[in-house]
Amino acid sequence: MIVFSNNCTVCSAPFTVSGNEIVLTGCVASEYPAFANGTPAIGVANASASITDILDLDVRLPNTSKLGAFTASNHHLTFRRTVTGNGGSLQSCDQYRSTLTFEGQVKNFSQARRPNGSSGMIWLRSAANAFTSTTFRHEFCEGSLKADSLAAFGGQAAGILLGQSAYNTPGTFSMNADQDTRIDGNLIVNGPRYYSTAGTFENAVADTLLTLGGNMNTVTAVESSNPLSNLGTMVTFGGVGNGASLGNVTTASTWLNKSGAGTWEFAGSSTSSSTGDVTVTAGTLIVNGDYASMKKTTVKSGAMLAGTGTVNNVTFESGSNYRVLADTDGTHPLILTGSASLVVNGTANLSGNSDFTGGTTISVASSSTPGQAPVLVNDPRALGSGDVSVLKGTVTFQTNDGSFGRGSTLTVGESSSMRVRFYCVEPKSGGSRNYETR
Repeated sequence: MIVFSNNCTVCSAPFTVSGNEIVLTGCVASEYPAFANGTPAIGVANASASITDILDLDVRLPNTSKLGAFTASNHHLTFRRTVTGNGGSLQSCDQYRSTLTFEGQVKNFSQARRPNGSSGMIWLRSAANAFTSTTFRHEFCEGSLKADSLAAFGGQAAGILLGQSAYNTPGTFSMNADQDTRIDGNLIVNGPRYYSTAGTFENAVADTLLTLGGNMNTVTAVESSNPLSNLGTMVTFGGVGNGASLGNVTTASTWLNKSGAGTWEFAGSSTSSSTGDVTVTAGTLIVNGDYASMKKTTVKSGAMLAGTGTVNNVTFESGSNYRVLADTDGTHPLILTGSASLVVNGTANLSGNSDFTGGTTISVASSSTPGQAPVLVNDPRALGSGDVSVLKGTVTFQTNDGSFGRGSTLTVGESSSMRVRFYCVEPKSGGSRNYETR
């Protein structure tokens, strides 16, 4: 066993160990009682400030031993050359809150694994990595897995498990590749038995695409012991890069969140009647699949929703946006269906032929001016067959025959009827006005 006891005081410096090869068989608990928990092959002391020790030689681990130290923070390890295992996991110690960086090849390991560990990370950088199987699963009960390429990750067929059942210990997978990548292994996210973020999938490189082809399976909360509003496990898709989730959401109580500046596509479906929601916190979410079984969809300020798929009740909060993403023949925008309702509290550009019956409520932001046309209805069929209520501001209804807005009339070039209740900010004759066009 090697112990790096440097605690990064003012006069200290990181260690570098060089040579040809070192064989480490793990910790003898009686000789190193401070490191007995986890029996690491390489142990580190807690550091008062960030420090990185470097092993610039081949490392061989003939036993199933771990790296790091129990609860150690700010003390990182970098492996510059080949690290060879005994067929077991490449893993850190429990609650090791620092980064293990593997710049050289890792081989003869079954997976990368982190138990509890808060902000700790395993960073796989070498495209020469060789795990013992092509169909395996990385497991990160807490902390992060970062990979610089698909080959460093272990190949397209590998899967990922994030979080722990019954514990609030979120895990993160970050793809750091400079080219498009695709992972088809199944995705499992475990979390506590109450609403909480348990797993995050992110693309860390702008202008690249991370495609996740596997199905999404999350822990199912116990309704008998938890309020319905707290049920569920949240899975976040984010990063500055773009992404696509092609698989199905196969379990109930799954909450989906889009964060980060990039654009993600949801192209699968929710195959289970879910108590969860879809939330677009930042960036753009393109829905090209069927997520009608999710309870509702909320678009936050500054975020955008688009696509050709199906979603349930939608709320656009102030400052959010709805963008039609038409296909090559200009049809098939995002569809609302069933008893869904549409609430627009910000800006929106609405088109398409939706058949939802729950009605539409529009409230234009008070800072908008009539000339800005913050809410434009390009096709009245986008508003479904329910009542339409304009609570505040100016909404322009654009049809083949004209537009409807302040000081104009509504003309609908459709055979069905539409009833619009228009509450103008500055009504010409005061009060509300009802328009019925057939």
